[in-house]
Formats: sequence, C-alpha cells, structure tokens
Amino acid sequence: MSRMPVAVLLMLVAVLALPGCGQKGGGAERGVALKEDAKEEARLVDEDCEQLLRDKKTIAEARAWLKDEQKHVLWKGDRRKLIKQFEELSAAGVKEIYAVGLQSIGDGKQMTAEFVAKLPSDPAGRARAIEAYNRYMRDLVGDEEEAQDYVVADHGQKYLYYMLDL
Repeated sequence: MSRMPVAVLLMLVAVLALPGCGQKGGGAERGVALKEDAKEEARLVDEDCEQLLRDKKTIAEARAWLKDEQKHVLWKGDRRKLIKQFEELSAAGVKEIYAVGLQSIGDGKQMTAEFVAKLPSDPAGRARAIEAYNRYMRDLVGDEEEAQDYVVADHGQKYLYYMLDL
C-alpha cells in the first residue's frame, strides 16, 4: 500500500472516532445537547439578572442613569454607543432597561459596567432586540470568532445581560 491511501485511511478512522460520527443520529443528538446547554445557560443568566434586579439600592433606569455624565461613570464602554443600543431595544419593544451593580466611587458618583434589559414577549420584538444585542456585542468584542462567546439566540429567556468589562 502506498503512503497516500494509508494517510486517507487514517483520516477516515480519525473522523469516524469523533463523538456522534458513524452513529445513526449521532450528530443530531450532539446538536440537541448543545441546544439544551444553551437553554440552561439562558436560564442561569435569567437567574443572575433577577438577583441583580432585586437589589434596589444598586439599580437605576439605564437611559436616565446614562444621561448624567458627571456623576454616572461607565467602567468600560462607549456611552454614545450604549445609548444608541438602548434606543434600538426600545424601538424593538423593550420597556425595561436597568443599570445594575451600581457602585459608589465617592463624591456622589456611581460606576457600573453592567446593564439588564427585559425582553418583550412578542416574537418579532424579541427577534429584533436579540439581533440588536448581538450586533452590539460583536462590535464591543471586535473579533467575530471571540464574539461567538457573547452572542445569544432566543431560548425563551427573560433578559439580555450586558457586561462591558470583557
């Protein structure tokens, strides 16, 4: 046997050894598992957002909070881009957007790098809000491959979570 067919045979064996390959429905099962993982992650993010929103001392309506540039400081992020993002969310039907995790930094000033938006219930509004969120996160991260860690799909979640300190 020449070297070329042996190399091809070894690659074929390696591919068939991958989880789900060579098994009926193996790839689909893995896809279902990934979707279930994403649903679970969305559920956990919702729990975290609800916890952040419970602490009434460290939250504020985001758009009003962002207007005061003297006393309200973003840890990271571009205020104008964030305001534009929240305008897009509002146009998509998002009614509640909060600055969360507010920290006092002295002289009556507050700082945060976290925001939570409550998604609308209608499917079209949810889709537009999630699309706007994903565009914003891709822009914030800069690298398309790395941004895949931050973009979301609709898994029935209640909230979009913005962390500017990436």
